[in-house]
Amino acid sequence: MAQDGSSRSVNSLQGKLLVSSPSLVDPNFRKTVVLVAHHDDEGAMGLVLSRPSDVAAADAVPLLDAWKKEKADEFRELYAFDPTVAETQVAKLARVRRERDDRAARAALRRLSDEARGPVNLMEAIVEAVKAYATLGEVNRAMKDVFGEHKEAVQW
Repeated sequence: MAQDGSSRSVNSLQGKLLVSSPSLVDPNFRKTVVLVAHHDDEGAMGLVLSRPSDVAAADAVPLLDAWKKEKADEFRELYAFDPTVAETQVAKLARVRRERDDRAARAALRRLSDEARGPVNLMEAIVEAVKAYATLGEVNRAMKDVFGEHKEAVQW
């Protein structure tokens, strides 16, 4: 029975991941991924997975640690972050920017922005910018400055 005395029940989200919408402005949940650990008619409890914590998961939810030990052979590392890879990529990006013809890259990005304001297909301007070694971020910014950024409407 629900807290309000009705006999309605909820479809449990237990075990599901909730990913926040970009338009969510509540600082407690902005840019979060939450694992729903419990969900029933009386309420829900979840673990925020996308923020560092000083508390170990096993200390916060001992049952989770026991479950993990029970399922240890099923666990796989999904993503191992190697900081040297990021450092290498940042160094490569700096080298590209240093060695490219910056005037040509800027001209190609200006053309892309100008053409984005009109009715033409942008593929040719994008290819020109890429051939001039404009970065993905620079191409993105040239179009975002014209088109803006999509904001998903919040629906409750």
